[in-house]
Formats: sequence, structure tokens, C-alpha cells
Amino acid sequence: MRALYRQGDAHKSVRRFILRFFVAGSILIFGGASCTSISPTDADNSFSSPLDSLNALIDRGEGSAEDLLARARIQFNSDELAAAKRDIDSAFARSTNDFDLLLLRGDIYYRLNGTRVARDSWIRAAELNPKDPLSRNRLAELFLAVRDYLKALKYVNEVLELDASSGEALFLKGYIYLELEDTTNAVRFIAQSIDANPDYFEAYDLLGVISASRGESAAVDFYQKAAELQPQNSMIQYKLGLYYQNRAQWNDAIEAYFKAVELDPNNQYAHFNLGYIHTELDLFELARDHFTNAIRANDRYEQAYYGRAYALESLGQLDRAKLDYETALNINYEYEPAKEGLGRVSKILQETGNQR
Repeated sequence: MRALYRQGDAHKSVRRFILRFFVAGSILIFGGASCTSISPTDADNSFSSPLDSLNALIDRGEGSAEDLLARARIQFNSDELAAAKRDIDSAFARSTNDFDLLLLRGDIYYRLNGTRVARDSWIRAAELNPKDPLSRNRLAELFLAVRDYLKALKYVNEVLELDASSGEALFLKGYIYLELEDTTNAVRFIAQSIDANPDYFEAYDLLGVISASRGESAAVDFYQKAAELQPQNSMIQYKLGLYYQNRAQWNDAIEAYFKAVELDPNNQYAHFNLGYIHTELDLFELARDHFTNAIRANDRYEQAYYGRAYALESLGQLDRAKLDYETALNINYEYEPAKEGLGRVSKILQETGNQR
């Protein structure tokens, strides 16, 4: 049972943590596009919002490239990406060397997985404004997302040449080194990002993940600092619980997982790991209940059905265990632990039925 659980959904690798932030289509971590406001002369007071005013101008054929850019930004911020793309394309056809336009064009296409257009837009923006960090931050993130680490380093170093104390750039540089499996430099730059910004939640979180993966007790301090910065963050408590679980510090792990599910009753992984720990402690009724909570949070969670089946099997409730093993296999027919469990209880049920 130990080997089956510890390597399952309970494990959150550093690589998966990284991809939360750096994948095509993710929210840019260095802020949105720079603002272009609508002047009082551009907006008609008879309209209830700047968007209504822009719509009227553009529909009358009187809208400029700046008006199209302003409407594209409003649409982008409202996640109306298709509409934002139409307007930014129209604006770009009229004005190909506007820095703000190029920056937003890159943002829109990046969110739509158009990484080539995003790259070209941001490169042109960087050429137009050699002292601007925004386009370079975006380019570093993009090249990290596509795993072109040398170019990612090139652009993040350009940002740091402009501002050596940029916490965001130092953090990103640490990410790049982590991807390059240079943990020493990764930790160094992420720690420097905290020096630049002592309230940098993501930096404490990632240092906790790295320290935990190395079995270092410093992980607790990093997670606790992250929890102070975001006390309602369920996943920080989950990660803290996972650290304790991997060290078989059951009481501390249980306490952290209970905090996680108090903050988020749908934290399926914390419920699951509570079930795992109580299985390890041979407290199968409690384990069953925790696995049930995991299933309530995600009724397609095959490991949770397997865990509950194992607990039910251990309690001698073989018919119910058989149903849960079968459900796990209906979700994932290649799930070997459930196949083994189903074969085991089916054999016992057959033998006891024949004896009757």
C-alpha cells in the first residue's frame, strides 16, 4: 500500500509546479499590458462606459488605431480573446510600430497559443524601446515555456541589466536554472528575489517545494512564510502536509491536511492523503471516510476509489470493495493496483460462495 500511494497524486514534482506558471496560454506573471487611457475628448458623455463610446466611434467608421487598441485592451481584460484579436489585428494593420500595440498584440496571441506572433510582436517592441523591461520579461517567459533556455536567459539578463533588483526577473532566472537542473543557481536567484521583495509569495512557495524535494527541514519555514502571506491558500497547507507525510511525521501531516480541507473542502489531494495516512495507521474506518471525501471532491478520482476499496477490503466488506475496485477500473482500465485488488476480492468471494 505504501508504494502505491506515495508515488500517486500525492506527489507534486517541482516540474509540475513550474508548469503552473509557464505554459502557453497562462496568465503572464509580470503584469498586463501598459495602459492607454481614453481622453475626455475621445469619450462621449452620453455613453454609460468607455466601451460603449468606443463601440460607437468604431461602428461609425471614425475609430483610430488607438481606439481599436483601447477596445482590444478592454476585451482582453474581460477574456474576450477572439474579439480582442480582431481589434488588435485591425489596429496593427494601421500602425505596425506602436509599442503599446505590439505589447498587447503579443499578450493576446500568447493567450491564444500564437507564440510565433507573440514572439515577433515582443521582439519588435523591445527593439523600439531598448530600455523597456516589459517586452523582455514576456520574451523570457515565452522562451522558458517553449524550453529555449538560452534565449530565456538572454532576455531575463537584459531585464536585470536595466534593473538589477527586479524581483520578478530574479525569480524567473531562478526558474530557468531549475529547468536546467542547476539547483544551486536556482535557489540563489529565487532567494535574491525575496531579498528584492520580502513578500514574494511564489518565491517562498517554490523554495519550499525545492527544499522538500531535497528532504530539507527548511521547507517548513518557507511554507509557513508563504502561509503567512496567503493564509487562505489551501495548497500551501497541502504541501506542508506532504512534506511531513514523506517523513512519516503523521500527526504533523494530519494537522496540515485538516487545515487544507478547512480552507478548501474540495481539496481532493488532502482528503486522499488523510485516507492514505489512516491506512498506514491501520485505522481503516477513518481511512474509508477520508477517501469518500476525496471522491466527493472528484468523482473521477480512480486512486480514491482504489483507496476506499482497500480500506473496505481490510474491514472485511468485500462486496463494497469489489464495487469500488470496479469503479476505479471503469475510470482507468489500465490501473494495475485496482486490477490486483479486484482479482483478490473476487477470488475470496468466489471461494467463500463455494464453501456455502
